[in-house]
Amino acid sequence: MQTINLPFLKKELRKLGLSAKKAFGQNFLVNQNMLQNICEAAAISSNETIIEIGPGPGGLTQYLVKQAQRLITIELDPDMIALLQNNLGKIDNLEVININALEYIPKDENYKIVANIPYHITSPLLRHYLLEVDKKPSQVVLMIQDEVARKITDPKNNSVLSLQVKVFGKPEYLFKVPKEDFYPAPKIDSAVISIKAFEKPLVAKDKLEIFFKTVKIGFSQKRKKLMNSFLANGRFDKTELENIFQKAGIDSNRRPQTLSIEEWKNLATFF
Repeated sequence: MQTINLPFLKKELRKLGLSAKKAFGQNFLVNQNMLQNICEAAAISSNETIIEIGPGPGGLTQYLVKQAQRLITIELDPDMIALLQNNLGKIDNLEVININALEYIPKDENYKIVANIPYHITSPLLRHYLLEVDKKPSQVVLMIQDEVARKITDPKNNSVLSLQVKVFGKPEYLFKVPKEDFYPAPKIDSAVISIKAFEKPLVAKDKLEIFFKTVKIGFSQKRKKLMNSFLANGRFDKTELENIFQKAGIDSNRRPQTLSIEEWKNLATFF
């Protein structure tokens, strides 16, 4: 198995006539220390399955495969699969699957996800693996845009995305990954977060739809007070809304980012 560093990667891409594709959001992490840090963040046990989403040429794969009992890599770009297999060769505990990660259904009972994904699929990917699939991961280690990582893990100010995560698990900001550590270098810095999944979501499954519908109404008017956002929705008039907020024990002049999950749950019972 060849060590996949920057000089080797550039050489292989040129040899095969390949390049990073914007359509797939491809920026390859080439800092070996950062790659090792991500692998360590997953705290892999020898009996665990790891699902790696977006392996690209295999920079992180080369570390994960040494730790996991079984490593499943999910890659949508067939050119990257060819490069990955060429770089790593045949490895007994490595399975490479050419599929959209949002369509993959995990079969393992005990697994973790490590993902370096295009930033625009952060929300649908988390929804798919933390809500939609029957067998959920115990942990997700995710490299995403630094600004988004900070929003998701902010303990004081919530957002629609952070609530979509915090209902299903506990997010933690681990470390920043400078844009210079990638090839080609993106325009913004990235960060790695860890999400340790709860055994059960903090909102009952049959209540999730109305919970998130209520949350989205509350955040629909940026930087507005709750009353203004719900008035704009048009379902209730001001008097009815004042009554609802009073029953829910929530000040209608508060901003949506200050509400806890329990407060959103209370509010959702009226919608």
